[in-house]
Amino acid sequence: MDHVFLGIQFPAPRNYERIRVENVNFNDSSAELIEKFREITGLNKEDLTLTYLGNILEDNEPINRYNLRAGSTIQVLRKSTEDEPKNYKSFNELDVARICAMYRSLNSGNFHVSETT
Repeated sequence: MDHVFLGIQFPAPRNYERIRVENVNFNDSSAELIEKFREITGLNKEDLTLTYLGNILEDNEPINRYNLRAGSTIQVLRKSTEDEPKNYKSFNELDVARICAMYRSLNSGNFHVSETT
């Protein structure tokens, strides 16, 4: 059995880490690899996606399908947890006029840069 590394971006202060996973059977599916990773980190399996060289590893496919080798680094992506789409305020003509007025006041020469030579 070989090993692979899983790279994941954790929130600060941990930041990016490469975690070594031992005893990897390359005939196993990525779902089994995620399960091993979950045991190591405690992260939820449903919140994770594995990628290797830009390819998303499918749950039911063996990982050797992606030409993984011992010592390869698989990137772990956490799925977005955004529940609701964000609602942005639409601009009307008055909003645009206010922004233009602010820009004109900034660009009108009120700010002078002194040049030192």
